[in-house]
Amino acid sequence: MAIDNKQFNDAKVFYKEALDIFKMLGWFDQADILYREIQHVEIYKTEFLKKQSFEDQKRQKREELFQKRVDALLEEQSQKKSLIRANLMKLPPEIRKIIDKINLLIEKAEKEVTAQIYERALNRYEYILELYRSIPPDKLNLTEEIAEINQKIEDLKVKY
Repeated sequence: MAIDNKQFNDAKVFYKEALDIFKMLGWFDQADILYREIQHVEIYKTEFLKKQSFEDQKRQKREELFQKRVDALLEEQSQKKSLIRANLMKLPPEIRKIIDKINLLIEKAEKEVTAQIYERALNRYEYILELYRSIPPDKLNLTEEIAEINQKIEDLKVKY
């Protein structure tokens, strides 16, 4: 029972107590059997600890790999944001003002979606779409952003 619960030291203690009792009674054959069983418990314990160590190492490697992926994604996002900021600085002030307004509206719309105020969020996303379309495509390519906002509008229409 103690072995099944991975309590190897407890099992060894119980076996040693039984071994001492068998020796006192003169049951040396049974004592030999218990002595071999104690050796088996030690082997089980060693195998269990090796397996546990291997599993821990495997888990740690998976976590490290996951963390590397997360770090790489965060770095990529940071680079994209830096590139976007650099490109925004090249734009005329009136377009930058529109982009700043859009970013503010997106933040508010996301908060409203989180608060389940779908109608207001839907209206904000539609206004954001209008603002995106007001920016000339030759000045700034916003096809991905427009597609993303269209998808959010469609998702909200289902909820609303």
